[in-house]
Amino acid sequence: MYTQALFAFDRVKKLAPQHPEWKTQQPFKGVLEDDMKAVGASGMKGLMEIVMATHSGMTAAEFRAGGFPMAGDHETVEVQTPVHRAGLSTPA
Repeated sequence: MYTQALFAFDRVKKLAPQHPEWKTQQPFKGVLEDDMKAVGASGMKGLMEIVMATHSGMTAAEFRAGGFPMAGDHETVEVQTPVHRAGLSTPA
């Protein structure tokens, strides 16, 4: 979820020229001004509003082209925990 939030915040900044209303509309204004206190004050509702605005309509190819999960910007971490030990299940 943390990586997805960072991706969404990055997308807000990239998409902002197409959405001038975001300059005055929270939680987008908080992201654009790097005011995480304001973003946090919007709670889960605000975070979901950001995710919906930045992820809706994107294809898997667009996610990869857009850098999700921000490959190149941050160190890639390989998870060594087997899926079943992490409490997750694999598709049958």
